[in-house]
Amino acid sequence: MRTFILGALATLAVATGLTSCGDSSYENHTFYYFRNTPSVYISDIVAYADQTADSCFVATTDTWTLNKSYDEEWLSVSYKGQTPPFTQKIAAGNWQVLYSNRIDLKLQPNTTGKTRHTNITVTSEFGKIGTTPLYILQYPLLNIDYPALEKGPNDKVVDNGTFTLKNISADGYVVGSKNVKPYVSFTVYSTNATLTSSESWLKVPEPGNLVGTPAYTPCKVQNVELTLEKNTTGSARTAQLTLTSNGVSNKITVIQNAN
Repeated sequence: MRTFILGALATLAVATGLTSCGDSSYENHTFYYFRNTPSVYISDIVAYADQTADSCFVATTDTWTLNKSYDEEWLSVSYKGQTPPFTQKIAAGNWQVLYSNRIDLKLQPNTTGKTRHTNITVTSEFGKIGTTPLYILQYPLLNIDYPALEKGPNDKVVDNGTFTLKNISADGYVVGSKNVKPYVSFTVYSTNATLTSSESWLKVPEPGNLVGTPAYTPCKVQNVELTLEKNTTGSARTAQLTLTSNGVSNKITVIQNAN
């Protein structure tokens, strides 16, 4: 009999025994992490500063245990290990039915201003698979998609950088258009998120005024159109938007051109 292993993040097939005469059966052992799609393996989970929950799944053919390898006040983990009801022997080239178990993560909002990370490890009862780490990383920034984060030449991580919305005409529209309003795009992970403006000439709609959206819905992309009064000052002007969620705030600089 031969034993085939599908390890985390790799389709590794290793013969670990001898095939007995006339025995063409195989024993498959599988272990990997995935999010929502079982065929897409992951090795890490990336969370944003206001995120307080996340999850993944363990796909396996064997009993497993979560090792308490992390010692972080900002992270707690809940899980249930499972013993499959049977080990299915199948012919080479085919795969066994897998059993998935959910791992739930609870995080504290990251108000430290720095990226923080740790890892958890899961050990399969099948020794040749052994222990597999899952890396957990939480950014100090909110999930702002547009404008994109601008990092300086010496900024190697996302701890540093700025968000700047540019190319806005004096009339208050996107440069090159006559009626396209500028917008910001973000995803928040709380029900109490706010977006405010520092200047009266830059207006942000209330969440209830967003088309089809009663509020900034958690875990969904929000595209918020901005209204700018005509700039008659003769020079470019700047305002600040502040996005706040779960006690974490990020600023977006808005620059409106002059005539």
